[in-house]
Amino acid sequence: LTRAIAAIASIFYFLFRQEDLLRTTKISPGYSAPRLGTTKLADGCYHIFLDVGANIGVHSRFLFEPDKYPRADRAHGIFDSKFGDRSVRDNRDLCAFAFEPNPNHASRHEALEAAYRLQGWRYHYVAAAVSNENGNMTFYHNNDEQYEEWGFSDHDLSAKGDPVSVPKIRLSN
Repeated sequence: LTRAIAAIASIFYFLFRQEDLLRTTKISPGYSAPRLGTTKLADGCYHIFLDVGANIGVHSRFLFEPDKYPRADRAHGIFDSKFGDRSVRDNRDLCAFAFEPNPNHASRHEALEAAYRLQGWRYHYVAAAVSNENGNMTFYHNNDEQYEEWGFSDHDLSAKGDPVSVPKIRLSN
């Protein structure tokens, strides 16, 4: 009987607590609740890191593998303050979304995504530029391969860059 009373008390607490949360949570206009049975890539993420213009994904590696980058003090300080101290942080609580339109980096991101998946970590590569609208846009390879194409840009910085059409997505959709 004692266990039954405790179970009922727990259920009532849960129900009332959920109602309190719903009452105090503001829902933005136009919000529609997800349909039952649908999941989104960020479902279950306690922390989310958006790496917009990820290049080869090094900032996500600073987050997931800080011991491999001992000289990245500034990144470690930011990530520790936002995602918890790296010495106790559980990477399974994190989700990183790496937005990178450069097709030359796709295989590297896909390999990183697969390696992290084996660890139970959620790293999602999005092969697109981020914009205020969906569609396509022209980027340029600016002949700086020795620097992992840091200059891959929507500007032809070298005046002889190779144009490539890349998808762009509206981040707030």
